[in-house]
Amino acid sequence: MFFNFLMSIPTLPSLLALGFLLIPVPFCPGADYQTIPTPPSEQMAIFKEMAAKTNFSVYKLDESRNIVFVGFCHGKHGRSAYPDEQQIDKKGQDLPGLTDADFAKILHFPQLRAVATQFQTITDDGYAVLRAFPELEAVNLSNLKTGFKDEASAGAPPTSAVFRHLEGARDLRYWNTTHSFGYQKEPAVLQELTGYPDLEYLNVDVGHANDFEELFPFIQKSPKLKFLKLHRTNFREEEVKMILDALPELERLDIKPSGNEPGERWSYQSLALIKNYPNLKSLRLIHGDALPLPWENGLEHLVEAENLKYFDFPMEADGKQVSSEALQRLQEARPELIILPLIEDRQERNAQRDAMEVDATEFKMEIGPT
Repeated sequence: MFFNFLMSIPTLPSLLALGFLLIPVPFCPGADYQTIPTPPSEQMAIFKEMAAKTNFSVYKLDESRNIVFVGFCHGKHGRSAYPDEQQIDKKGQDLPGLTDADFAKILHFPQLRAVATQFQTITDDGYAVLRAFPELEAVNLSNLKTGFKDEASAGAPPTSAVFRHLEGARDLRYWNTTHSFGYQKEPAVLQELTGYPDLEYLNVDVGHANDFEELFPFIQKSPKLKFLKLHRTNFREEEVKMILDALPELERLDIKPSGNEPGERWSYQSLALIKNYPNLKSLRLIHGDALPLPWENGLEHLVEAENLKYFDFPMEADGKQVSSEALQRLQEARPELIILPLIEDRQERNAQRDAMEVDATEFKMEIGPT
């Protein structure tokens, strides 16, 4: 009789088949989460429940039709390089965005290997469900605080503690923390993490790119980085040198400096460093604070940087311009150097920007502002 009773209990797949998808995943802050076995045939319906709450969503399936990547961007900036049929675009609609309980539904995607979120109202406790995915290889947790317009109803914005939830993802290859506004006031955490031996792509912004004592120990424990972006950094030249010395496999360096004054932070004279790293083949300087770029004690250093293949930067910003004569002089001295602003054909220039990319993961992780 007891056996018959057990056999009468509906299984998870049968509950799903009967339409019980709207039953929320139990959400318990501080819990040790585990993935929920869910047939591939039911995962898409759960993804669509999540997508109904936010302005832009994207997914990818594996050969067995398991969901292996999800991306959610709230607001007007959502985009993806994946085909339209893998996107749900609700930009312009008045939607609430994802909460902790909504985000917990990713536990129904046990083969998940990549996650991206932007502008959501997910707290520290909400991101704790990432602990259930030790095989994650790519995360884009961007604009973590900027989705919280009304803290009273949405809870507290995530703190630096959110990064501890990724500690178990030992296979992480891609990590993007763009636009981490507000993290300047957060306690330092990155230096506590074990590091990721296979991490190849790291994008850090204000709050982490401004704290050398936090970031550098993390860099030292992730020596296989091929792409590093220091967004809104105030690091001094000697600190950038220490980072480059710790990354022998680095292929591309992106810097958005906070100022360009020699002797204080990274500046045009810091271009003298580039020739010392034979694997470094791409350099991108971002926005107006990267200017000026004079020839003397600046661009002239790149003549010796025979390792450098691509060089990208703004030609003018905030009333500052790069001398076209200086660039022509550099091009004549280094005819094989691809100086992107000198490429007049837009299509060709974009093709060269694509060639600069470092493919640390199979997933297309950008879902909004970079």
